[in-house]
Amino acid sequence: AADKAAADKAAADKQAAQSSNQQQATTASAPTGNSYANCTELRQDYPGGVARPGAVDHRSNGGHATYRPYYSSELYEENSEKDRDGDGIACEA
Repeated sequence: AADKAAADKAAADKQAAQSSNQQQATTASAPTGNSYANCTELRQDYPGGVARPGAVDHRSNGGHATYRPYYSSELYEENSEKDRDGDGIACEA
């Protein structure tokens, strides 16, 4: 009986540890704030990039975007340094 109780406790401890590790991984991968380190990270959440309202994509090669950008003044301002061509859309794809 003591062996079964010890085994049950060990299994419960292992399950609790796994649950804790999963929760930490989820928390660690969640972006903090609205500013992203680079376009790769930003596009994971916003595949078409982020744009200020009213922005129009002006591509020099005549192409068009694969995805539509997410329009948000706040997100754009937080990530405006990633707008290389100055068209009001950061990290367009």
